[in-house]
Amino acid sequence: EIALIINTPYGQGARDDGYLLRTEAVRRSVTSVTALSGAGAFVAAIEAVRDAERADGSGMDVIALQDLPQYEV
Repeated sequence: EIALIINTPYGQGARDDGYLLRTEAVRRSVTSVTALSGAGAFVAAIEAVRDAERADGSGMDVIALQDLPQYEV
């Protein structure tokens, strides 16, 4: 079972492979990350949730960006 794909393409051949990997990830509802900075952020988020669960057992609330208050600029 695959739960996460981290693919950081480099070069033209990797670009074609990346397209296939992203397509399959969407088709199979698998999370896909295509940049090292994104992969680092993903790992940091997993660690933060794990640490919050260890600290008090309650875990961490997850809020979608769309659910946050919107401000006019």
